[in-house]
Formats: sequence, structure tokens, C-alpha cells
Amino acid sequence: MINAFAFACQVTEGVPGCSALYLTSSDLLVPNNRWVNTFGTMSRLNDLERLGLSVDSIRENIIELTRVGNGEFTRALDEESIRTLVITAIPNFPQMFFIFLHDETEAHKVAAMRRDFIANVSHELRTPLTIIRGYVETLMDPDYRTPEALNEYLPIILDNTKQMHTLIIDLMDLSRLESSGARRLAAINLKTEIEGAIASSRVLAKEKKIKIIHAKLDAVDVQADVNNFPRVLINLIENAIKYTPNEGTIRIYTELDNSKEHVTVHITDNGMGIPNDDQERIFERFYRVRGTTASVRGSGLGLAIVKHALQLMDSEIKLNSTLGEGSDFYFTLKVFKNPDETAQATMSEDVIPRLSHR
Repeated sequence: MINAFAFACQVTEGVPGCSALYLTSSDLLVPNNRWVNTFGTMSRLNDLERLGLSVDSIRENIIELTRVGNGEFTRALDEESIRTLVITAIPNFPQMFFIFLHDETEAHKVAAMRRDFIANVSHELRTPLTIIRGYVETLMDPDYRTPEALNEYLPIILDNTKQMHTLIIDLMDLSRLESSGARRLAAINLKTEIEGAIASSRVLAKEKKIKIIHAKLDAVDVQADVNNFPRVLINLIENAIKYTPNEGTIRIYTELDNSKEHVTVHITDNGMGIPNDDQERIFERFYRVRGTTASVRGSGLGLAIVKHALQLMDSEIKLNSTLGEGSDFYFTLKVFKNPDETAQATMSEDVIPRLSHR
């Protein structure tokens, strides 16, 4: 019996989770280290009351298992988290039982995120597909296939096709960023990259008569991902354009710290601003500020791509925003000093998650 007890204790320590050994003869509960680290020391079955369990019902389960000789009982700990307590009989040792605590809260959260992701993608694709199908079916009827109808409907079909293409490209880019830690850091001239991103966004800004001011730009080389950094700048500038009213102003400037080792890039606008409740979630996939979904078009993935791309550069996107006044998106990069610095920071250069530049 002593050898069996010692072996059972070793088994509980080898289980990748919270588990304990229980002896009915002495009412002794022996939890493993993971259990102790999570819930504290417990030595008697009554200690399970700390978990919000009815010890009397657990004793009834154990009596039933003793009578049957094998099997297990499972009961939920609470409603908020998906945690269950499993009591398992040990064959040939009727006085010993394994007690396992399974916490599937995170697994259920991941499953919920996956369901939400699929639902969001389906929703984003459904609208343009419905529009395209409607106009194509109309044009298939010879009576409606007039030059006037073609001139009106074909641009709409093309516009919605581009919208789906953008969504698919963004999904692929985000997937690569999330699944790969590969990056290639190199010396990139910050002023040149910002001016290039502004030029790429000039047409979109012109449509809304938005002025982009970039008077103060430090002409320093920064340590950034050569493949992903241009997309970060373009996404942030285009996001500012989308949420800035017609004839608004966007200011882009940089700040070099006193040590001249780090530089912060600011992209500010005088748009609608972002409510405090939305600011914590603004970088999630498909999340949009309430009340803007219908008026602002896009894949809903631009800021999520920015977040993950900057993480590969050891940086973080941050936000200051006042409702009704505008927003300031900013991030900090390390100033490039010598080639050895880049070589040390480079990881897995054989596999580089290259983003698509549209």
C-alpha cells in the first residue's frame, strides 16, 4: 500500500495540470505542485470547499466509486469559467482516488474567438458578394443589358470585387504575421519611408480634400522590418484619412529622445476621436468604433496588422484620443547605429513574412 501510495504521488506530479491523490482511510489529500501554486495547500477533502464545491456530494461520489470499483465523476466548479473537477477511481486500490481539476476557460475563449472570426469574415464577404450577384443577374437579362446599365453597374461590381480582394490580402498578411516570428531588421531612413507612405496615400487624401502636414521629420535611420514597415505607415495614414472629415488635417511628425537612441513617430488627425471604451479594442481584428461601420469602408484588419507588424520590430502601437477632437497614433523605434546591431536582432531570415503593398 505504501509503495502504491508513493507511486500514485509521482503520477500526480507527472500530470500536466492540477491533480491530487485522495486516501479515504485517512481523509488525506495530497495535491501536486501545480495545484498548490494555483489554489494553495490542501490536506483534507473539506479543503475543497475553497473551490466552491459541496464536499458532501463529493463524498457521495467517492462512496459510489468505491462500491462500483472503477469509473469517474465529473462536476462543474462554477459558471463563469469552464472548470471541472474529475474524481477517478484507481483500480485494485479501493481507498485511493485521483482528483483532477480541468480548466478549459482559455480553450473555450480560443474557440469563441475562432467562431467570431469566421462569422466576421462571412459577414464582410456576404455584402459585396450579394451586391455583385444582384447586378450580374440583372445584366444577364438581355432586356436590361443596355449601355446605360453597363456603365452604371460595372463600376459597382468592380468596386465590390476590389473590396473582397483587399479583405483577402489583409487576412493573408495578418495570418503570416501571427503565425511567424520571422523578421528582417535593417537600417531604414525614417524620413524617406514616411514621405513614401504619404505619397502612396495622396489620392485617398485628395478625394476628401484632407491636408497632410509633415514639417518636422527626423532624417535618421531606424531599425525596422524592411518588408513590413512601409505597410505600417500606410495603414496608419489611411486610417487617419478615413476617420477625418472632409477638408480636415493630418499631422505627421517625429520626436527624437534626448539620448538620440529612440525616435517616436506620431500620426495625428482632427477627426471624430475614439471613445475610451473602444480604445482598448481598436487593434482587434474586425473591431470598429461604434457608429462608424456604415460610413467607413475597409477590411477592419488594418490596425491589427499594424499591431502585429510593430511587435516584430520590438515596438508597440499606442493611442491618445479625445472624442470630438481627434486621435494620435504613435510608436517608438530604435535608432540604427551599426551593422552589428541589426545582425544581432535579425531572426530566421530564411522565412520572412512579407506583407502585400497595394
